[in-house]
Amino acid sequence: MNFPPELFLHIIHQIDQPKDLLSLALTNRIFCTTIIPDHMDYRQIWCEVDKDEVWNHLLEQRSRCQAIRTLIVDNSEKRYIPRRCYDEFKSNNISDPSPGLGFRRMFSQQKFCEALSRMSNLRTLKCALSDEDVAKRVVNGISRSGCVLDQFEVVVGRRLEDQELDESPFRFEIMSPHLNSLSKFTVYAQIFAKIDTKSMMQTLSNMPNLTYLKLTCPTISLPQFLTIGRWPKLKALTLQLASLKDEEDGDDGTYTKHLRAFFTRHPRLESLDFYGTLLPGCMYDSKDFLPRLTAFRNDYYQVFPIGTILPITVSRNLTHLTVFVAPERFNLKPGALNALKSCNLHCDKDIRILQDFVNAAPNIQKLCLHYRRFHLSLSDILRCLMSLTKLTYLLGPLNNISLSEQQGAALLPELYKFPSLSYIDVKVGNERRCARLLPNHLRKTMDYEVLSLSELRPDEFLRWGDFF
Repeated sequence: MNFPPELFLHIIHQIDQPKDLLSLALTNRIFCTTIIPDHMDYRQIWCEVDKDEVWNHLLEQRSRCQAIRTLIVDNSEKRYIPRRCYDEFKSNNISDPSPGLGFRRMFSQQKFCEALSRMSNLRTLKCALSDEDVAKRVVNGISRSGCVLDQFEVVVGRRLEDQELDESPFRFEIMSPHLNSLSKFTVYAQIFAKIDTKSMMQTLSNMPNLTYLKLTCPTISLPQFLTIGRWPKLKALTLQLASLKDEEDGDDGTYTKHLRAFFTRHPRLESLDFYGTLLPGCMYDSKDFLPRLTAFRNDYYQVFPIGTILPITVSRNLTHLTVFVAPERFNLKPGALNALKSCNLHCDKDIRILQDFVNAAPNIQKLCLHYRRFHLSLSDILRCLMSLTKLTYLLGPLNNISLSEQQGAALLPELYKFPSLSYIDVKVGNERRCARLLPNHLRKTMDYEVLSLSELRPDEFLRWGDFF
């Protein structure tokens, strides 16, 4: 609902009153937060950094801050604080927040860090660190709170148009003392953001308890990452790094061996999102880049032979996989991915890739297909997938098909031949939606229902960001 701000704030101030309230989520155009009351053991706050109403509400009572376990502070892409505001704020000691948005956000950021310093029970923090000034404020707040973080997700650097030529590289060492205890660590780097690679690698190597690591850093190369030691507890890994084709990096075969050695050191991996590396000389403008898994276009990637870099001790334990493959580079043996339950498969136009994948992963339940040059007929794809008796979600091939039109209606009989298929993605008007195929005992004729995204459980499509 689009509540007016006054009513919205009134609801927040009264939120501690009803003792049977478990959770409340409120949204309007300028304010978004989820607050769970003080009498619950768990509280989550999700809002933008310049929402003084949230920080003022938290600072009124120390117990409100101490109840928080998860804090997600959103810096939207158009709301970064200009560098000049930092410089003038520090040099002139400006006390009036009226000159502009940048200065107002500086004061809001102070309140955010003050509230952070009181969150002694905080376990999960997600925020944006545009430069070291912001990082120092956040680190100081964490130090004063005494909290021990378990999960930290951070967007590093400024947008391309806000970066300066003389901007110093971002150093992770200022955060190192507070990251050693992390079990989950995520880093998104803005396009062309300057990062002190050495300090980042050293910080990563000092996290012995990592079980989940996600790196989307176009300024860090794969060879630099492979120099790091091992994480004995690592179960989930996402890599989206820069090109390895520098003169000093060696050839493709050399790093295929290094990759296999790296995966051999991490036999507990259950989830792997490996995008290869960006091809050399690929230039893209800032609007092509978003700090998420779909950041880079498919044609920019250097792919590796997945069957060669993954030892059997790793591949047989994987339950989720994202991979870019080409026809001559998919060399997994039948049954090598026997435990695989979900997959994002980026491949070329050859049907052999799909057939080899079906043989390697016979127990797949959720499949998302990305074809760079889509020339295959839908009937060929469906015929190839027919042996997947446990397939429940199929995303990708049908997203340009409307089931209400003749072509889509003709496909329904083919889809109902799958014994367990329940969800597909289809076109509804100009939008892509999820359609649920009604099971046999609920339909008299071949039928389906289109779901809006709000009807889906959040965890159902956690890994399908490319489509939803």
